[in-house]
Amino acid sequence: MECDRECRLLLNDLNGILSEQCLEQRVRCRYLNDPVQELAECINQLLDICERAVTRTLNIENDYRTMRAELQSNIRNPLSCIKTSCSLINSLAEKENIQSEKLREYLQIIEKAAEDIESALK
Repeated sequence: MECDRECRLLLNDLNGILSEQCLEQRVRCRYLNDPVQELAECINQLLDICERAVTRTLNIENDYRTMRAELQSNIRNPLSCIKTSCSLINSLAEKENIQSEKLREYLQIIEKAAEDIESALK
């Protein structure tokens, strides 16, 4: 009978932890019945593993967001320089009345690539 009561107490502790999603809490480990005590210790070890896994996952997600933001920033600055340079070259070509078809093709290719990269960053 005492074993049944201790098992119910252990399950109540575990249900409380899981329903509240408080993985930092642990089940009580003061049971008289050795198998119930051993089960409580194993449950606590599993809760330790789960807590570390959740923490690690959150850290990985934060690192991903940080790296993505840095990558976007590192690409946006040179990208805006490329687009500005293309615009200035176009203006200069018009001002100097340069009719080079090759120049226009190169600029269109560069501008298209810059736009594609910019849209990929969004």
